[in-house]
Amino acid sequence: MRLKTLDDRFNGRNLSKGLVPDSMLYALLDRKIVSRSSIRHELNDHLKKTGGYIGYAVATSYRKRGIATEILKQSLMVVFTKVNY
Repeated sequence: MRLKTLDDRFNGRNLSKGLVPDSMLYALLDRKIVSRSSIRHELNDHLKKTGGYIGYAVATSYRKRGIATEILKQSLMVVFTKVNY
C-alpha cells in the first residue's frame, strides 16, 4: 500500500464506499509482511454489526505461530495508550 493511501485512510480522505478512517499496523518476519491490523477510528453500520474497531489478518503460511495474538496485543497497546499513531 502506498504511503499516500495510508495517510488518506488515516485522515479519512478519498475513502472508497464502506471504508472508515483507520490506522494500519504491519508485522514483519523474515523481511516479509506476515500480518496487519486495522485500527478503525470510527465505525459504520456494517462494522458495528460484524467488524468492530480492530481487524487483523495473518498470511496463511505464518499461522499457528502466535502472530495473530501478537498483532492484536500490539494494536490494543496503541489503542489503550492513546499513542499518536
